[in-house]
Amino acid sequence: METNRHLTIASCLFIAIAILFVYWQTKDHNFVSFDDYSYFAMNERVQQGLTPDNIAWAFKTSSMGNWHPVTWLSYMMDTTLHGGMPSGILLINIMLHMASAILLFLILLKTTGAFRESLIVALLFALHPTRVESVAWVSERKDVLSVFFMFLTIGSYIKYSRAGSIYAYLASIVLFSLGLMSKPMLVSLPLLLILFDYWPLKRFKEPGISKKLFIEKVPFVLLAVISSLITLHVQLKEPKALSLQTLPLIEKIANTFNAYMAYLKTFFLPLNLAVLYPFPESISLINGILGFAVFILIWAAVIRERNRNPYLLVGWGIFVVALIPVIGIVQVGLQFIADRYTYMPFIGLFIIAAFGSMKLLDRLGLKPYIFIGAWAVIILILAGLSWKQTSYWKDNVTLYSRTIEVTSGNYSIHNKLGYALLIENEVERAIEQLTISVEARPDFFAATINLASAMRGKGNHEKAAEYYLRALDIRPSSAIALTGISLSLTALERTDEALEIYSRQTGNAQGSAEAMLYMGKIMLNNMDYLESTKFFKKVIAAEPKNSMGYFMIAVSYVGLQEYDEATNFLTKALILDPDNMEAASLLRMLNTK
Repeated sequence: METNRHLTIASCLFIAIAILFVYWQTKDHNFVSFDDYSYFAMNERVQQGLTPDNIAWAFKTSSMGNWHPVTWLSYMMDTTLHGGMPSGILLINIMLHMASAILLFLILLKTTGAFRESLIVALLFALHPTRVESVAWVSERKDVLSVFFMFLTIGSYIKYSRAGSIYAYLASIVLFSLGLMSKPMLVSLPLLLILFDYWPLKRFKEPGISKKLFIEKVPFVLLAVISSLITLHVQLKEPKALSLQTLPLIEKIANTFNAYMAYLKTFFLPLNLAVLYPFPESISLINGILGFAVFILIWAAVIRERNRNPYLLVGWGIFVVALIPVIGIVQVGLQFIADRYTYMPFIGLFIIAAFGSMKLLDRLGLKPYIFIGAWAVIILILAGLSWKQTSYWKDNVTLYSRTIEVTSGNYSIHNKLGYALLIENEVERAIEQLTISVEARPDFFAATINLASAMRGKGNHEKAAEYYLRALDIRPSSAIALTGISLSLTALERTDEALEIYSRQTGNAQGSAEAMLYMGKIMLNNMDYLESTKFFKKVIAAEPKNSMGYFMIAVSYVGLQEYDEATNFLTKALILDPDNMEAASLLRMLNTK
């Protein structure tokens, strides 16, 4: 027993070291533009850290199309503890992933007594390349956090099932609640607990217990239903959430089985992984039928083997059930499948692989060292693939370049890569990527506006104006498009045309205060201070009490270094609007000159 305890501790340390080997490189990684800025880097609430107001906000907000207050609180804690550097956030992700892998090992070891199989399952969970997206991506804290709470829930549930402790039962409900508030994908856990009752807990073998097993899941089901309703309500308000009628029913069914088969392929061949697998333009009904046939055959096989090899039914059930919330019944976003969605479901396949390979070994009469040797090679290969996959998450350009390399028709990622290159001042490469995106999807506003900006950055104002006009066709009255086209037309000395476009798009008359204020700001952006003062003077001529007009004239005079004039107009601006903090601050600065 003493040796077993030491071996268990050594195994936990080995799992932890293996994870550190793969993910330690993230200490040099940056935020990526795929949600990281919205979740963390440019989220004012998160950047302020844990405050009473921000804690309340976390429970009220539906930002990012989900209700996950515990995830928001964990991000705020990151800011409070280590300032919110990417390395610090990712280190917490790694630690949560490490804790989950160790908990998985201990749970299986405790319930099955199968040391080697339990260790293999934990190592597969720790090191399979599909884990990388959830661990090495700041925005996927919700994955590692929710599954960590899931394992704590299962651990408490095991204690309840074996000792009958009401405190352990209540703890499992509380932990499940925390998991749901980390990521609502955990709604399938009540069904997974039923599977866990079947194996490895084997509670269904107890006489007359079936009714009790279902009754004790009622609180879990109620929590899952509440979480599902909140999530549906939130996501239906988001533009990215598509309705149930987006695809014809037959295509939706076919796509579901296509997705299951795609996930199975990724499990066996975790190569060419990408941050976004674009949704197919057309659904293959033939592949859907084949996928359905395979799906049914596997179900028939695991049901037939449920008594002799119950781990097959449980493993396959975990895989199928855990994927239901994200399999495409309600299509959200542009992705067909996603590596992050496998973080929990693949646990079932890991169980089948580990326990099934040992069963096969026994049936073939092979020595145990063959099992150990074969899995050692597989685990080593997976660790190497995960290490390489993690390296692609270093920064925007690296991540999106890799995604384009291994996918096709990925217009969204071409846009993201183009914008990343534009920030890096690689204008020619940016234009190349953005052009591909716009040609693939002419109604894609983000790519069109980014291509216009790239053209303007290159000095090609004619082309920039053309793409800004296209952007206005896609999204009329867009402020960013209106500003961009005015800047380009002004650079081409076509100010009257810029003013006419603004007036036509907004409905404001060309001589109105709003139109003059708009054009004045355009001139100010171009650092044409003399022209901007002319427009701002027209603002106050049209509306003598327009405090913003006086303030903007003052800013223009500062640009002209005519500080006395600036002071005069700032004073008038503050008389009209004493709460204008910018005007007050600028006036104080001028008075110190």
